[in-house]
Amino acid sequence: MKQPRSMPAFFIVLHFVAAASIHAFPRIDPDPFFSSLGEAVEPLDVEALIDAALRASGATEAETLNAKTAIVESISRLRSEVPEERDGREKAEYVLQFLHEHHFRYYDEYQTRVDMVISDGGFNCVSSAVLYMIFSRSVGVPVIGIGTPDHAFCAAVLSEGNIDVETTSSYGFDPGKKKEFHDAFGNVTGYSYVPPSAYAARSELSERELIALILQNRISMLESGKRYDKALELAADRYAMAPGDSTGNHLFRGAINYAALLNERKEYSEALEFLTGFINTYGWNDSVREIFGILHYNRVVVLIQSEAFEEAIEAMNELEAPGWIDSNILQDLRVQVAERIIAKQLPALTPEAGFKLLDALRDDGLLSSSRYTDFAVMIASNEADAFAAAGEFLQAATIIERAIEAIGADRRLESARAAYRYNFAVDAHNTFAALFNGGEYDAARRLLEEAIEKVPDSDILQKDLRLLEKRLQPTD
Repeated sequence: MKQPRSMPAFFIVLHFVAAASIHAFPRIDPDPFFSSLGEAVEPLDVEALIDAALRASGATEAETLNAKTAIVESISRLRSEVPEERDGREKAEYVLQFLHEHHFRYYDEYQTRVDMVISDGGFNCVSSAVLYMIFSRSVGVPVIGIGTPDHAFCAAVLSEGNIDVETTSSYGFDPGKKKEFHDAFGNVTGYSYVPPSAYAARSELSERELIALILQNRISMLESGKRYDKALELAADRYAMAPGDSTGNHLFRGAINYAALLNERKEYSEALEFLTGFINTYGWNDSVREIFGILHYNRVVVLIQSEAFEEAIEAMNELEAPGWIDSNILQDLRVQVAERIIAKQLPALTPEAGFKLLDALRDDGLLSSSRYTDFAVMIASNEADAFAAAGEFLQAATIIERAIEAIGADRRLESARAAYRYNFAVDAHNTFAALFNGGEYDAARRLLEEAIEKVPDSDILQKDLRLLEKRLQPTD
């Protein structure tokens, strides 16, 4: 099994503020029964093992009563058939034969519930191993669980050493020595026997860890049906019953799956509210931190799209301090907020008010320097274009000049200023040409002098002046 990350010893308590929620979140606090079981000292007595197995199986009160009665009666029968003087090995092997004769009728990969084994006879590796542990303990044979990456079985703890018991097969006692077991086991179950020599692929399970596999199997089936709410509740019970890295990571995975489901439904605020409660109870891990950032991002995007800009900015500020989201992504959100505000408000503002809006957004860290410049150029260009459309090219150039003084040199502004000054010069040239052609040389000179004073670097007007001076030169 994949090695889980250890959960932190401490964590920050979060205070996610959301609108009043009527969402019914899954339970994240464990059933007190499993919490109590997690604190119990092993070995548990036989009755406690039976109760734990039936509770983990999810049996109803009536199913529990019927199954427990049947198990107790069957144990009584087993005890009557197993003389006290028999040694542990004989007892351990007899228990396996007894269970296959009276309870284990057919193998079903998904039948993990102990009560269903008793009532119907279907069993899998977990439910059969748990019942073997209970029945063996009832005749004085200690049993431990053995886990592999995808399978579980038992080992009888005997004076001569531990003996493996593959409970899914009637030939499963000390299976390495039985040809009949190897002939049938893989075909029936699909598993391969992992002998003691393959110690790296085996792990010893306590009584509670073995019983907790019932919950794990039920969780897997719920997850395959996308019942992440119910799977999470069982994961909380399993972690309380058998606390450890593996069950803890499974619990975190359950919370992430449920939060991801809410994310798919676009219920971002509800997902954050749920996840905040989970984090405050169990702390952080990397995967939780990642989806917390994703949910916050999606929530902010929705707020931006709905034009709830103040809420969006507040949500982004919540993201920044704890570092729940990459700084580049956060900056992208800030740009989105700023540009939506600008798109909504700027068209109705005067140029002066527009620049004040840009200044405020930049000062609040929502607008980068480059985007500030882009929008400043747009405001100045729009204002200048309005004057240019009325033929007031010099006024348009002046507006651009002021913008350059305010925000610094910019190729777009400099190009616009040159164009407006050129258009002014062209207008002046056309008027000059009319005066010149009409012989109104004094008026033409006055026009050129005034125009050149305003755009002294105009080649067109300087050429016109040279033409006029040449015309006014006296002839021989």
